[in-house]
Amino acid sequence: MAIKDTWLKREGVLIISSLSFFLLLIFQTKTLNTGDAGELITASYGLGIAHPSGYPIYLMISKLFTFLPLGNIPTKVTLVSSLSSSFLIFLALRFLKKEGLSLESSIFFSILLLSCYSFFCQSLIAKFYPLNTVLIFLIFCLGYESLREYKVRNQLFVFFLLGLSLGLHQTTLLIILPLSILLILYPKDILRYTFPSLMLFILGVSSVLYLIVRSWKPTLLNISPSGNLHSLIYTLLRKAYGKSSSIQVAKSFLFFDIHRFLYAIKNSLLLLYREFHPYSFLFFFSGLLYLWIKNRKAFFYTSLYVFTYSVVLAYLTLSFKKMGINEWYIPANQYYLPLLLMYAIISAFGFELICIYLRERFIGIWPLRHAFLLFPFIYLPQHIFLNFYDKNMVAYYKTIDQLFIKPIKSIVIYSGDNDIFQGWYVKNVEKFRDDICILTAPKIGDKVWNIENGCCKLIYRDSYGMIFESDILNLAKLKDYMRKKRVFSNSPIEKSFGKYLRSEFSVLDFLVMEKKRDVKDLKDWLFRWRKEALDFLHYEACLNHSTDDIFTKALCMKYANYFTFLAYDIGRRGKVGSESVVNVKFENKTYNLHMRTSSKNEWYLFLAYQIMKYNRFDDYYLYKGF
Repeated sequence: MAIKDTWLKREGVLIISSLSFFLLLIFQTKTLNTGDAGELITASYGLGIAHPSGYPIYLMISKLFTFLPLGNIPTKVTLVSSLSSSFLIFLALRFLKKEGLSLESSIFFSILLLSCYSFFCQSLIAKFYPLNTVLIFLIFCLGYESLREYKVRNQLFVFFLLGLSLGLHQTTLLIILPLSILLILYPKDILRYTFPSLMLFILGVSSVLYLIVRSWKPTLLNISPSGNLHSLIYTLLRKAYGKSSSIQVAKSFLFFDIHRFLYAIKNSLLLLYREFHPYSFLFFFSGLLYLWIKNRKAFFYTSLYVFTYSVVLAYLTLSFKKMGINEWYIPANQYYLPLLLMYAIISAFGFELICIYLRERFIGIWPLRHAFLLFPFIYLPQHIFLNFYDKNMVAYYKTIDQLFIKPIKSIVIYSGDNDIFQGWYVKNVEKFRDDICILTAPKIGDKVWNIENGCCKLIYRDSYGMIFESDILNLAKLKDYMRKKRVFSNSPIEKSFGKYLRSEFSVLDFLVMEKKRDVKDLKDWLFRWRKEALDFLHYEACLNHSTDDIFTKALCMKYANYFTFLAYDIGRRGKVGSESVVNVKFENKTYNLHMRTSSKNEWYLFLAYQIMKYNRFDDYYLYKGF
């Protein structure tokens, strides 16, 4: 017995997609999340420019959302992700309905996709991947519709969307590979409309002119200055990333490596295995069989799409013999939403085929096929509570804590995106600690530092004049601030400036000093500061954030290290207790803390242990598996 042709069936697409949105809305972040969020939110709010390739489409859409009369800025920008994912579900359900699939199959698709770890995760945070997947799927649908009959409007719309894709993530351009089937089917028709297609492509590309216009005057945040054609091309091709630039990645196709290709196949299958669990392969391969039986053109077109956004994309990003945690939680957890969406769609076809088979042979036991809906539903709660971003306040509180406790008129040196981006948001959007000057660089040892985005010359020129004397920052010029204990770094500075500078762990970061300067009262001063800071730190966020996020856990380690040093301070003054050695590591710098443990400091060691236990680095779902 199938669901009858009732109002529920007629309006099923709208109901399911609406319920999906409300589910995502409940669990999405209501504040600042880790990763690129701080940068993207700040760039959106100030109509600035994000990291290469700039992402103007995402920034302009997100800016429109900031005008909504509800919630804070991060919540409004994150709505772009949750709404994009809900719209994807809506589009996919309409696609399945046009293909004649039952409401049961549509429900199966929705639950399966929402139970997918990375799709659910990326729908809850401020990121552009769901919006980018909408663009890819729209192009796919236009091509799919053209398999039956060539339509010039579809061709023109596809070229326009391909042009727009340069304003989003460049993985969209891979859709050209499955679209090549249409060139084989309709070569004369497509070539006949080449000129208007190119015109619409150029119209779509014109969105990147935003990067030039917004570079002519200072903006709240500009990571990729692109004030002329040369710098625009530099940004769009992501040349700042060197070997990871778009050109260098594309060149890897010219030197085909069979081993990389085999690793790409293996890692693609492993990704799907962990995202959807092994039971789903039955429905996926049944779905491919369904397409083969129903429409051979659709089978080849869809299969080539899957191959492109699995093996081809993996050849570019995941062709490693052994996948590390960074590979699982950066490219694997972000780039593959187009694959995950199509995998769920094809699995819905498989569900339909299995239901047809059961209906023809086992008419009397109809509940059996409805029981298949329980398979993805079993795993939905698991992935929800691995990605409960509504409770994750770590990125926000850690940044607030780190800046709040700083002395007046301090200089803070940030390196690495996980600290830089949140610092930019708190300072530029929430205007927190306007007296502090934030200097940033991807790595401490970089010669050129970013100053304008965290210490705008128009505002801070009179207070920190020595910083703006040249584009290359000379830290030696900050010696007066160092003597006043006003210079801090979020990571040890010895590796790059060991001959001249040294750093000592303070509270959540490091105090930077001249190498030869002897500060006699330094240890006592640090002890007093660490003790006074205890009442102002939100370390509880690291014990209940409910997210499987490597960047969150990395930030929480700063609190664990803080409690370890606080225990060390107390133990150093103790006369009784057990002798212990605790190792604390910061990047390439390790402290071996010899301390006495007693009732006075064991509570702080316990807190450090609890934070480290809750944020273990070997406990990630995608990395470890189920």
